Amino acid sequence: MEKLVVEDLQSIVRRVTETFHGKIYDTHKLYGLAIATLRHYLGDEWVNQNASALFQQKVDTGNRKGRIFLKTGNVIAEDSFRHELRILQLAESIFNLQSIDGIADRISVIKVGGLESTYGELECAAQIKKANMQFRFVTPSGIKGKDYDIEIVPDPDTCLNCELKVTTEEKDLQKSTIVNKLNAARKQLPREQPGIIFVKIPESWLKQTSAQQLLNESIDQFFRNTNRVVAVVLRWEELIVDLGKSKPAVLKIFFQIKTNSASKFFGVEIENILWQLNNPLGKDWIRFRDIIEQT
Repeated sequence: MEKLVVEDLQSIVRRVTETFHGKIYDTHKLYGLAIATLRHYLGDEWVNQNASALFQQKVDTGNRKGRIFLKTGNVIAEDSFRHELRILQLAESIFNLQSIDGIADRISVIKVGGLESTYGELECAAQIKKANMQFRFVTPSGIKGKDYDIEIVPDPDTCLNCELKVTTEEKDLQKSTIVNKLNAARKQLPREQPGIIFVKIPESWLKQTSAQQLLNESIDQFFRNTNRVVAVVLRWEELIVDLGKSKPAVLKIFFQIKTNSASKFFGVEIENILWQLNNPLGKDWIRFRDIIEQT
């Protein structure tokens, strides 16, 4: 995979700007930059089928779910905003994670129809990178207890295994859904090593009045039956729309870290890692919005 650098992004922005005659808004530049970036990493055919509202041909079966997840072609304003922001998030994540070992496997999964789950994995990986920690994607093995997603290796003597799970948007909020998701993730982690589970949950869940209590009870129940999992990180996105502002829509990412201090693996080193995850500085993260402002 040929890597892009910042200068390539700046060149794309200039080309996008030149295609417009007259005033061009930053939102158009951002979208153009994101689409061009995805074309580089995922190919024209994938972008056309998954992300282009103008695509007139029959969409392949493997790309239909991706198109639905990206809200491509939806005329409702909120869906249109979400489409643009998810495209931006996906492109920015792939660009910033392109040098991480194992990223090629994740890109391959996206290409064959696994967009929604991999999108969530990339969000979790972005949090780890913004926390300035060394990590790698683990190549899928299909072996229980060895088929987790990421290894965080802050130093040669410490390894924290991570499993990343995504609860798709059509799932209802139920205690059994959460506990089953966590148990499935736990089984992917090695028994005698510390592990952490990242779970992306649907935005709709947090709008329910009982959501926080149900999530807390589910995680507490799960912790009582596991020793290897030292923490669960809940992640979700929220679309904020205010048409009166210069940036009418923002896709905010929220997270909560729940710790299992009763685990025999929980100690100072684990606490330090979790503190970094909870306070990601993002100093080495390239924001596409900054590229637009600087070009």
